Amino acid sequence: LAPWGWPGVGSSIWRSYLLALGGGALGFTVMLAIYLASRGGMGEGDVKMAAFMGLALGVRMVLVALPVSFVLGGLVALLLLALRVRGRRQAIPYGPILSVGMLVTMFWGEGILSWYRGLFGL
Repeated sequence: LAPWGWPGVGSSIWRSYLLALGGGALGFTVMLAIYLASRGGMGEGDVKMAAFMGLALGVRMVLVALPVSFVLGGLVALLLLALRVRGRRQAIPYGPILSVGMLVTMFWGEGILSWYRGLFGL
């Protein structure tokens, strides 16, 4: 029997479930903190979407997807402000940016993680 008394808990399928749940909890917690700190500047849907990202990507890759999304969001905001498409007080939907961050991570997440580790010698 495995450590928790369940057969097969040490198997890769259970490990995958636990990593997915951990990623969902991590994505949810990070975005919930931002949602609470922003006092309405970010929507509840963004929190739910980050939880989904974590469930889909797992703990390791959600740690890539969220920073990628933050950087993309900043670049999009700067572009929209520079082109005067949006004003400083106007909302910019963050859900599409989270989606793009997730897709970037799905395709190039391992490379981004390797680059980041090499940058700091990790």
